[in-house]
Amino acid sequence: MSTREPCVTGEWYHCYNRGVDKRKVFGQRRDYERFMSLLYLSNGTKTETVSERFKIDLQSILADKRVDRGKQLVDIGAFALMPTHVHILLRQREDNGIARFMQKLFTGYTMYFNSRNERTGSLFSGTYKAKHIGNDRYLKQVVPYILLNPADLFAPEWKRGKCDV
Repeated sequence: MSTREPCVTGEWYHCYNRGVDKRKVFGQRRDYERFMSLLYLSNGTKTETVSERFKIDLQSILADKRVDRGKQLVDIGAFALMPTHVHILLRQREDNGIARFMQKLFTGYTMYFNSRNERTGSLFSGTYKAKHIGNDRYLKQVVPYILLNPADLFAPEWKRGKCDV
């Protein structure tokens, strides 16, 4: 059994996970919107019951000043939501913040997905991975990697320089 090194407060991490059996975890626009809403609502020391909030749209959730999330757990530097996987660049603000944030985020999304699709069980392949960003050079590489990841969907040749966009 492997154990994960705890993330260091103040440090950046490239966090990612994919659907179990490489399955699609985002199928429709509202799936993406739900996950993006959870990026906001899961980012706090307080536990927020979100089911009622999702009867309104994403912009209304983000504009609602009454949401008391407590202290912010992480800074989100970048993210990419792909049909089968997720990449998120996070800086931990509170001890154990990344672990708490990711647990709330992925549990909340899995509960939504399973309910909507009348299924049970794990949606993602085990625990998320977290790669420490140890220096500025790697940080400068990982940000474009995350942000350009969706380009693979419409122009898979772009990495080889064979794409006319």
